Amino acid sequence: MPQKSSIILQLSDEDRTDLDKMMVSGKWTVLGLVEWLGQRGYEISKSAVHRYMQGREKVAARIRQSREMADALVAEVGEDIVSSKQGHLVVEILRTMVFDFMTKQMEEDATVDPQAFFFLGKAIKDLASANRLDQDYAAKVREQIAKEERAKAADAGAKALAGKGLTKKEIEFWRRDFLGVPAASAKGGGDA
Repeated sequence: MPQKSSIILQLSDEDRTDLDKMMVSGKWTVLGLVEWLGQRGYEISKSAVHRYMQGREKVAARIRQSREMADALVAEVGEDIVSSKQGHLVVEILRTMVFDFMTKQMEEDATVDPQAFFFLGKAIKDLASANRLDQDYAAKVREQIAKEERAKAADAGAKALAGKGLTKKEIEFWRRDFLGVPAASAKGGGDA
């Protein structure tokens, strides 16, 4: 595991956060950062600041790479995965897993194992398939409930219309063409 930079060991959390923000802004030179640190009471060399910047750039590059890999895996699985709260959660889990994996690889200064990403992608694809099955099942349940409710409403309407003098043929027209409930589902309302 690479040795931590001396700059990290010296800075307070607040100063390190400020320094990171300054480096990310791209508006500061190494010399400018050394002077800023000197104003805060730190004696840190230009080479230490430069090494720290390179390390942070390496981390940023790995983060970008992990996002790209996560996005590629999501694209492979399909956009259906993000169509629900559960799907969004799966994508966030995927991004976290990829980030953690990349961070571990960076700490160990190892190369990325493509086979590990293959298996990660397969696992995510399986999760997405399960998520899609859940969504399909929920949609079918909602559809069945709506169908049953329409049939109940049609039965109640048929009884009411039969009491108003409509013929069975007229009632079936309203059931079938207006409410979309087939005549076969009629249960004793409409014998006029």
